[in-house]
Amino acid sequence: MNNILINILSICVLFFSCVQKKDNTFAESVDLDSLMSNKRDSSFIQQVQYLPLETNENSMIARLDVIKKQGNKIFILDKTLSTVFIFNDKGDFVSKINKKGRGPGEYLYLKDFFVSNDKIHLLDCTGQFFIYDMNGHFINEIKLPFQANYCENLTDSIIVFQEINIEGKLEYSVGLYRIDEQRFIDTLKTVAGINDKMENFHELLYKSNNKVNYYSATDNMIYQITPKGITPFISLKNKDFPTLDELKMYAEYPDKKDYDKIDNLWGIFENEDYLTFSFFGILPHQVIYSKSDHQYSCYLKVKYTSQLGSEFVGVDNDCFVSKIIPSNAGGASFLELLQSYKNIQIIGNHKEQLKKLKTEANPIVVFSNISAN
Repeated sequence: MNNILINILSICVLFFSCVQKKDNTFAESVDLDSLMSNKRDSSFIQQVQYLPLETNENSMIARLDVIKKQGNKIFILDKTLSTVFIFNDKGDFVSKINKKGRGPGEYLYLKDFFVSNDKIHLLDCTGQFFIYDMNGHFINEIKLPFQANYCENLTDSIIVFQEINIEGKLEYSVGLYRIDEQRFIDTLKTVAGINDKMENFHELLYKSNNKVNYYSATDNMIYQITPKGITPFISLKNKDFPTLDELKMYAEYPDKKDYDKIDNLWGIFENEDYLTFSFFGILPHQVIYSKSDHQYSCYLKVKYTSQLGSEFVGVDNDCFVSKIIPSNAGGASFLELLQSYKNIQIIGNHKEQLKKLKTEANPIVVFSNISAN
């Protein structure tokens, strides 16, 4: 009986080890040094649409932490206010969820959220999902056996979590979790001395095309996450990536961080035609992969920050979504800048708002069509 038990435990340990160690054999290798040395001077932007969000006393956003678009609705999480604001695709303010407290249907502090089947799932710092309808009415809550900082859904029951804390320890950098069965399907463990101590200030989960892409700085790998598991997708090579020893030093001594190194990858999104991402530290670049001819192109992103405002934060049909914060855009001079571009269109019901921009104006959502020339 003891031998049988030992054999079963051995099989379980072996299986768990296989789950943790990812086979990188089939990941595509991309040399960023070569791409950056052959960067293109042409624009990757074909057309840009700006959607100003209605600004009134009920819709004022203090800080834009997370923005997501689903259907004809735009959702913005302001962690400072622990509030989710909802706008329609014309920029009109629709409603908001502001239920901070300790009573039934109330949360302490919001970490992240996702929207599925007309329900808004709010992730609380205590490891609970608070679920509301589109009108902000509380439906129910789900208690998780862990805390996490970020989340994205693949289905109603399969959720991807980033930075998973179990009993006070950061166990997993990413976990694919089946919420109806309360079990992990797949995980990426944290690396001792690096991301088992240091949390990211940004979400590194990027959902598009019914998949989630995740960038791991410890192995310079883009992972692709589907309901079946977490798979190495693109292996990145570059002399300016920090080494593991350097990452450990940054984790212990943040003031020693070398900002000439590549800091992180952002906005790893794809549509039917392209996959794109940008990276920071050194001069920022935008990388675009064309699915039709299987070619990578690199552009100096800094040339287009006035048009795009920030890294991409989502995909809406074929358009890549970014955002601009008017308070950082120079007020009325920002409108003059927009009008100087031929490929820019202002849409929605609040175009006049751009003519009298003030520092308290709400964000502008940006929809971009791109092309690798």
